[in-house]
Amino acid sequence: AAMSLSFGNLRISGSETPVHFKCDTKQIGWRDINKGVSSFQGSQLQRAEWVSVGPQKCMLALTVNTTKGLVVHRLAGFAPSNEGSIRSHFLSHFKVDVSTLKSSSAGRSWFTAAIRDDLMRLVVPGTEDIIADIDKRRITNVVEPPDAPHETVIKLEAERLHDDDDVVTELRFCVPPGRQEFLHHMAEFKDTLEGEYVVDESQVPIARFTDITLVLPRGKFEMQLFGTSLRMHGKSASHSVEYGQVRRAFLLPKPDGKSVAFVLILNPPLLQGK
Repeated sequence: AAMSLSFGNLRISGSETPVHFKCDTKQIGWRDINKGVSSFQGSQLQRAEWVSVGPQKCMLALTVNTTKGLVVHRLAGFAPSNEGSIRSHFLSHFKVDVSTLKSSSAGRSWFTAAIRDDLMRLVVPGTEDIIADIDKRRITNVVEPPDAPHETVIKLEAERLHDDDDVVTELRFCVPPGRQEFLHHMAEFKDTLEGEYVVDESQVPIARFTDITLVLPRGKFEMQLFGTSLRMHGKSASHSVEYGQVRRAFLLPKPDGKSVAFVLILNPPLLQGK
């Protein structure tokens, strides 16, 4: 195996700037032109995965043991031809065998969830093909919508690099009607997520209001107030509003003279439907 490896023009999760990856017989690291150099000892490497993410595109996922626990770093932009040299180097110098996996972009209705270290991995049943990896640090709350024991909603912290970026902030899982035999799997899934991932006390609601009628989006919702956000859960949709999105708020008297409408102006606005 070579004494050192070097690869340029890669991207690391959470950054849009190119990084230069390098490893020798003792260290692994990369250089970001904005954030500087990040590195760790090869002895800290717990697991390495080589994932095919598209035509002639591969990603290297490194699970590293740190003082804060296990952390996964994902570097994308490798060519398939790079796998052999990386596999040989890691095995020779760090005694870590690189696992080869592939991602699945086909539409899927069913998945198997594997919860380990600091991530939840969704895979195609009966295979190791990855549908999605969800970092533990991004999960902020796990919710069972009112009157919907067949559903579980996972709230995710937004990872925006720009204000106009599209990001996934919520995942909704459900057991379809007529498949009651799988409901216990949903209950176990939710309980495991709550036990493993929701550890931030700030995610406990300060107040909760039920049967709140909204004009837009239309319908009845349960409303929860948290330290940094307002969350609304309805029968067909859920929404999360960061307080920083609220630009103005009004209390407008209604014609009956007895009640008022509470109006929030948001930027960016809520997204509903397609």
